[in-house]
Amino acid sequence: MLQRKIEGGAKGAYRADIDGLRAIAVAAVVFYHAFPSTLPGGFVGVDIFFVISGFLITSIIHAEIVDGHFSILTFYAKRARRIFPALVTVMVAVLIAGWFLLLPDEYEEVGKHVAAGSSFISNLVLLTEAGYFDATAKFKPLLHLWSLGIEEQFYLLWPLMLIIALKARRYGPALIGICGAASIAYCIALTRTHPYSAFYLPQSRFWELLAGGAVAMILVSRNRRLDDFMERRSDVIAAIGLALVVGSVLLVRENRHFPGPSAFYPVAGACLLIAVGMRSTINRFALAARPMRLIGLISYPLYLWHWPLLSFPAIILGAEPSLGVRLLAVAASVVMAFGTYWLIERPIRYRGRLALPALVSALALAVVGFSGFVVMMKQGIPERPAIQRLAGAQALFVGPLWQFTSNDICKQRYPLAGSEKYGWWFCMANKDADPTVLILGSSYANHHYPGIASNEAFAGQSVLSIGSCEPGWVTESDVEANLDADEFNPCTTRHAYDQMNMINGIIAKGTIKLAILDGLVRSPPTPAYIEAVEKRIAFLEAHGAKVVLYTPHMKSDYFIKACFARPLRSPAETCEVPISRAEEITKTMKPLVDHLRSTHPEVAIFDPNTLFCNGATCSFKRDGKPLFRDEYNHLSEFGSDKMAANLVDWLKSNRPEMLRTLTTSQQ
Repeated sequence: MLQRKIEGGAKGAYRADIDGLRAIAVAAVVFYHAFPSTLPGGFVGVDIFFVISGFLITSIIHAEIVDGHFSILTFYAKRARRIFPALVTVMVAVLIAGWFLLLPDEYEEVGKHVAAGSSFISNLVLLTEAGYFDATAKFKPLLHLWSLGIEEQFYLLWPLMLIIALKARRYGPALIGICGAASIAYCIALTRTHPYSAFYLPQSRFWELLAGGAVAMILVSRNRRLDDFMERRSDVIAAIGLALVVGSVLLVRENRHFPGPSAFYPVAGACLLIAVGMRSTINRFALAARPMRLIGLISYPLYLWHWPLLSFPAIILGAEPSLGVRLLAVAASVVMAFGTYWLIERPIRYRGRLALPALVSALALAVVGFSGFVVMMKQGIPERPAIQRLAGAQALFVGPLWQFTSNDICKQRYPLAGSEKYGWWFCMANKDADPTVLILGSSYANHHYPGIASNEAFAGQSVLSIGSCEPGWVTESDVEANLDADEFNPCTTRHAYDQMNMINGIIAKGTIKLAILDGLVRSPPTPAYIEAVEKRIAFLEAHGAKVVLYTPHMKSDYFIKACFARPLRSPAETCEVPISRAEEITKTMKPLVDHLRSTHPEVAIFDPNTLFCNGATCSFKRDGKPLFRDEYNHLSEFGSDKMAANLVDWLKSNRPEMLRTLTTSQQ
């Protein structure tokens, strides 16, 4: 049963050791996701998969081209029979489970990822989501489909490239080599400056599939000297390859330097193990062992199943599942993988004519993808029966779907070159007019916008929320000291400096009557930091603005969703914290507050924690609704309204002249 002719090297010879290498790759990924501290580099299993895929597909295509019966339609039909059935099964299961278990914002995101996964563009969609508001990976049940996107994008180009390379004869290897070298160079350069793009973009990953393809081309060349060398040194070569693979799984770390040069190790190890083949003792007796082959057979459905089964418990619990739950999820994914392989994948892949199963699989994938698109467009279908009874509070959890990040009025009036590439950039304006109220700072300033803009005390005002970084002053020397390259972080390199200059131009017009600043650091402020905040305040005051400075607000130790009921779970937390948390923040910020009170006595320093605290306890919910909207403790729209009302009440009691200034500006 296991001696299938379909997957192998030239002439279709089955390679049992490659199924064993698949087993290592999928086990590394599964254990990394389930028990990350056990295999911190297990994510490189995906890179090993890329090499295996490139080798197998190149071997098959090359043999068919040489034999003169290669058909691009047949190639894609085989890919459809190979990839689509299991993928459709898992995505349908995720959509069904999500219908009953996920809140609207979660289900909307699943719908988007189903649509992206069915179109094999998950990697590109995930790249657009990378940034400050990106949900934690464990809350994305279809996150792992990014690798399928890379593979299928590669196979849109590779058959044609291989045909051209073979027709070019002796220039063919050079052509492929140039493409591979260009991809490697691009990957290394991009990892240094744009790590998210390097991880998700196909052109920075193609070299890994090309590496497997190069091994296939070398093996079919039948170079006698190379064959003799491989025969004599087979065990040494295999040992080096296995050491590179195992070492990568144990030692490589997922950080901003990956893929880059770090990806060379698992790729090189996989190439060596594939190249040496069944000549070596390791390949014959370890990789080709029956248990390894069995895991290798189900590696694809196992890869598809394991992440949703780990992700859903995390979503429901709002935290990392216990060891027992994760063990159960891994066991369930193995069972589901065997069932998918024997009952769905194998019958469709190896039986019957090619055209009909491929067409049906493609149509099924299209239907599932469209279903995901509908779920996304209907914003997670909040009218689902399982969700309706929870709608009051749960509708406020919008996470990255926050509608107050930017609007056309603001972006057209205040364009900033390059901001479209930022992971987060806030630009909200309620009028196409010079601002009279400015909300300035990080995302913790932006979350005040809906409350301020809708509060009666600010009626008639031109409210502008703009900027992405802490509300401090940035100098050229700060730019030189902060050259950490991160394409999505608007507060690295020159990004913060450019923002400040643009915003200073708005302030310099002198129309701003009230400036609200938030987003201060939560650590003890240094003298340099105090000076930076003071310079920002001085610039605002010099141009006629009254300044309200928020001290940092408290944060919860858990995702606030845990304080509310959801399908399959009662509230796991009370959302109450001791007032000592607020007192600790007051103590931490005292040096900054004392300095500003002596140097800028006109500044109103507002403590937002008065919204949460009443007596000895504080709570992050009010009237049965959450004051925060996401895992990063940003105010919900309800919380923003309550915070604005709290600010207005405080100003009426403590700084009424600031509100009178606004009234005067309307006249």
